[in-house]
Amino acid sequence: PKAFNISTLAAIVAAAAGSEQGLLVAKHGNRSKTGRGSAEILASLGVHVDASPVQQAACLAQARMCFCFAMHHHAAVRHAREARASLPFPTIFNALGPLCNPAQARMQMLGAYDAALARKLAHALLHLGTARAITMHAANGMDELSLACDTHVWFVDGATARVHEGTISPDLLQACGLSPSPVASVQATDLAHATTIARSVLAGEPSACAEWTIASAALAMLVASHAPRAGESVEQWIAAGLPPRVARCREALRAGAGQRTLERLAAASHAQPA
Repeated sequence: PKAFNISTLAAIVAAAAGSEQGLLVAKHGNRSKTGRGSAEILASLGVHVDASPVQQAACLAQARMCFCFAMHHHAAVRHAREARASLPFPTIFNALGPLCNPAQARMQMLGAYDAALARKLAHALLHLGTARAITMHAANGMDELSLACDTHVWFVDGATARVHEGTISPDLLQACGLSPSPVASVQATDLAHATTIARSVLAGEPSACAEWTIASAALAMLVASHAPRAGESVEQWIAAGLPPRVARCREALRAGAGQRTLERLAAASHAQPA
């Protein structure tokens, strides 16, 4: 079984917990062969994933988050859809997609299924003028920030035109207030199971799934806040900046802010433009 869609839940939590710093989250995603992609998960949670760009803008204004369904924003790519679906392996489109956020976000967090690709994405983002970004690949093959093993990361600092490489270990995350757990604890058997997990996390129920969500949401908030300072390693940047953001995400879930963000997102996505 695959993990539940951690990045989608983390986007909701980051939007909820990052309101004080004015954080807006544009989640760019698609359907997945696993049946648990961003589009499937959000639709199962009541979000209108086929919302128009005008509705997406309203989502950003009202919920501080929107979902940009890739298939509606990149018309030329649709001609390759059937061919891509028939292939049992990733293609160049899997690398291009994350670089084409329709919101033209200047700060991004991307996961990659391959470490070499994660590094290439970081350098591509730098050349595309990204202000700050982080790309990652876990040692166990996941395209997520892992609480089960080391995660190799590349931080893009547009201000200095540099890419900083580092490793985030479970021990480092534990020191930041998170509880490490095995991958088996965040796996979902199908869409219904993944949806149940998502609702549990947003309801503020403590679990391994909540910890993995909080870790990614807090890292996204840190990327949106500031880059490593001169002479500061990625690991030092994480150790200093992640703990307060972990606490903020945890409190947002406990106070129901994650659930309220989802409700606002769903409502705004279905509302007809004036």
